[in-house]
Amino acid sequence: MLDDISLAKLFNRLVDELGDLAHPYHTCIPTIGYGVSKAAVNCYTQALAQRYPTLRVNACSPGFTNTDMCLNYSGSRIPKAVPLGASVFCKVLFGDLGAGKTGTFFKEASKTGTPLPDAVSLVDPWVQ
Repeated sequence: MLDDISLAKLFNRLVDELGDLAHPYHTCIPTIGYGVSKAAVNCYTQALAQRYPTLRVNACSPGFTNTDMCLNYSGSRIPKAVPLGASVFCKVLFGDLGAGKTGTFFKEASKTGTPLPDAVSLVDPWVQ
């Protein structure tokens, strides 16, 4: 199990590595910081869940949702509506999906245009 000092060192190392955006590996693979930060959140979520077993510590992803991150997006993928993306948070916090779970990654898995009552949120097993 990671102690608080180890968690702090891990977090600081990630910040140091990602902090230098002028480094060549950030420019040749433009999304590396985003991908590494997602991996870090998943690892940190699991570490905190182990460290504090009486708390529910989980991570949620709304999927590709029409937020400010999409403002300059020019690809062919259509982002989902914000209420659809946000539905995973409600299901984890207030529904059965997150009941009793900790150290778990949940995602909103519906296709763009899915009506809100038909939204599908699930546990992403690759993080387990």
